Amino acid sequence: MKTYWVIASRGSKLALWQARFVQEQISEIFPDFEIKIKIIKTLGDTQRSQKLWEMGGKGVFTKELEEALLSKEADFAVHSLKDLPTQLPLGLCLGAVPVRESPQDVLVSKDHVRFEYLPQGARVGTSSFRRRSQLLSTRPDLVVEEIRGNVSTRIKKVYEGPLDAVVLAKAGMIRLGLEEWITQEFAFEEMLPAVGQGALAVEIRKDDREAQELLNPLQDEDLFCATGAERAFLDCLGGGCRLPIAAYGEVAGDELSLEGLVATPDGKKIIRKKIFGNKSDFEKLGKQLAQSMLEEGASKMIHRSRDSSFF
Repeated sequence: MKTYWVIASRGSKLALWQARFVQEQISEIFPDFEIKIKIIKTLGDTQRSQKLWEMGGKGVFTKELEEALLSKEADFAVHSLKDLPTQLPLGLCLGAVPVRESPQDVLVSKDHVRFEYLPQGARVGTSSFRRRSQLLSTRPDLVVEEIRGNVSTRIKKVYEGPLDAVVLAKAGMIRLGLEEWITQEFAFEEMLPAVGQGALAVEIRKDDREAQELLNPLQDEDLFCATGAERAFLDCLGGGCRLPIAAYGEVAGDELSLEGLVATPDGKKIIRKKIFGNKSDFEKLGKQLAQSMLEEGASKMIHRSRDSSFF
């Protein structure tokens, strides 16, 4: 086995935290190996002024890292799992899902005003249609605005800019040590998370057996099943970042629970269901939940979400 390895990562503080976490985990198990991090800029990093869904949504933060894998410039690519498309490029595979921080969403607001007490017509920032639809389903009076930038930049737009609040992933706040800015944690009943939210993903070349061997001790099998069910659900719905789709899977013993949500962009209609099954059937469960929701009208909602007139 070779002793020099390269991890491809984006250059943001959060992405580097994630890459260093994987680097440290591998180094603890294989202390004699040299593991370097190679910073790669993605389309999502360089095109900050353009809306994510206009750029193609899923894949704008992963494509260049995957190209580094395929060209053998890197051996691993570390992503936020929620950024990773459900269909990977030919020759690549998901090598490990090693850890999940809290998958919940949080509110950061001026003067720590809770969501229910935000003023009428408050301006709330998010780049996620999933968050937008769930916010508007509860508070249709809100003005939900598109927002880009890293976590710190988004927080500044509340305290130094025009926004009353932003909605962010709790995992990123914790990993960056920014918990003090959190006003409120949304319960799952209030806001179901994005597929894979809070989880890390390590992508490798499918034929790289040595890389897979290094990652095997990092793999969390229950988490792999839970997030695998979420990703199967999203894949069956044909989802991307432009569609208001949410899911959360959780394993207890051998049982896997999976809750899914499909909404219209304005939040006026939401379909939400939950199923249970054996964790070994995670992919089947994800597809089963998606199919049942399509039969209940989710297909029309998804088609409506793809209509550019909504945006």
